[in-house]
Amino acid sequence: MIILYAILLILILIEIKFKLNSYNEKYISRESTTAIKGIFVLLVFFSHYSSYVDLSGHKINSYFAMLNGWIGQLMVVMFLFYSGYGIVKQIQKSSGGGGYINTFLKHRFLSVWLQFAICICLFIIVDIVFGLLGNYSLSHILLAFTGWTSIGNSNWFMFVTFALYILVYLSFRFLNFKDIKWNIVIFSVLSCILVVILYIFKESHWWNTLLCFPLGMWYGYYKDKVEAFMKRPKNYWLTAVPLVLAFLAAWFVHIRVRNLGKAYIGLSLLFALVMVVITMKVQIGNPILNFFGKHVFSIYILQRITMIIFQDLIPNVYLNFAVCFSITILISVGFDYLFGKLKFLITKNYR
Repeated sequence: MIILYAILLILILIEIKFKLNSYNEKYISRESTTAIKGIFVLLVFFSHYSSYVDLSGHKINSYFAMLNGWIGQLMVVMFLFYSGYGIVKQIQKSSGGGGYINTFLKHRFLSVWLQFAICICLFIIVDIVFGLLGNYSLSHILLAFTGWTSIGNSNWFMFVTFALYILVYLSFRFLNFKDIKWNIVIFSVLSCILVVILYIFKESHWWNTLLCFPLGMWYGYYKDKVEAFMKRPKNYWLTAVPLVLAFLAAWFVHIRVRNLGKAYIGLSLLFALVMVVITMKVQIGNPILNFFGKHVFSIYILQRITMIIFQDLIPNVYLNFAVCFSITILISVGFDYLFGKLKFLITKNYR
């Protein structure tokens, strides 16, 4: 299975461009971030898949599981960072967020939740077919529609996303500051409170990357100043090298200790910044990565369905992976197409 990482590396290298003596102006454009998200959704697939099959009997496959463990929660960091960044840029485009924030719950929150709710219904069907639904109480099933519980689906990331969206709305909708910096301050404080709440009730992976979302907002707010600074002679390398070294040192400690606890928050924030400075000089993107990046949500949510179905049906781990991966891509593309049609029917009367 370790060959999957070799294939991913090849995908990353396709059409890659190094701008060591210049600057990648597209480093945080929609096209570039889509490709980066394509990389990380594949890493999420690798990680989730390794929990459904037995890799212990294959020594070389243990390295695959080991790499998944080393990357850990860092594979979701850029989803959160880019999401926070994108929302701030949308707010800035709408002159403080008036129109964008006013319709935020309907156009952003409701759209994402509806996709998630449909996926939960699909998991319910799978659980019924495989006789798994009886393992859950009615309240557990209902809470699954919020992401607080799971009926076999990935859930914590969706709950955190919904919670952050609500905090965005509360932070920007009812407070009219001339400078949205203060709205971001309020959002950041509320995000920290959310971390504390999740720390009390949930495991560490629910909260240890959450603050990358407000970090993305702050980066969006200060983007022009950061870029002006980084484009000055020597400033890039004087900033990037210590940042990368600090991350590598912290990551090494994490790998050795295996549990950084609350300090993992700092590791995730460092990783987001390291990815930013790397993409300032390295332009990553090609049609294959863009394809996966465009279907991030559906691949992320629906992949466990195929893993549940074929977990015991196909003993050969390599064939099992090929089937799970191929069918996941097919149903993800189909889901996005059908949801696009449904969304159009729902929203056309409100245009």
